[in-house]
Amino acid sequence: MKPDPKERLLAAASGAATDRPPCICPGGMMNMMFRDIMEKSGCPWPAAHSDPRLMAGLSAALYANGGFENYGVPYCMTVEAEVMGAQVDMGDLICEPHVVFSPLAECGDWPQLKPLDINKGRIPCVLQAIRLLHQRNDGVPVIGNITGPVSVAGTLV
Repeated sequence: MKPDPKERLLAAASGAATDRPPCICPGGMMNMMFRDIMEKSGCPWPAAHSDPRLMAGLSAALYANGGFENYGVPYCMTVEAEVMGAQVDMGDLICEPHVVFSPLAECGDWPQLKPLDINKGRIPCVLQAIRLLHQRNDGVPVIGNITGPVSVAGTLV
């Protein structure tokens, strides 16, 4: 019996033999969306960056159309930086969100940053999209991408 994508990913992650390597994308900037899939699914950017149902729907559409063997959200690396004080342009149908104003002039200004609060900004949207994708219970791994500390720091300065 052929494993489902979640079984394949878990086996590979634990070092077990698999029928083939999993093809996943965790989200963030690597999970570039196709315009055709956004139009076909009715879950376009920039709206899908701020609406959990659209975000989940878009990830499911990418999977269904042979993109990757997982659901990965969000589709950018600005979620954490935005909550900490960066100003973000949400982009458009073909351009992902990007920082247009960084809150720090230099590294020494770090005490001025807002604390990372999971109840603010787009973080609740991403968490709800993860819940919606998990509720599908369809054997597809759900990966929530968290931007690494060096990348967040680089965005904030």
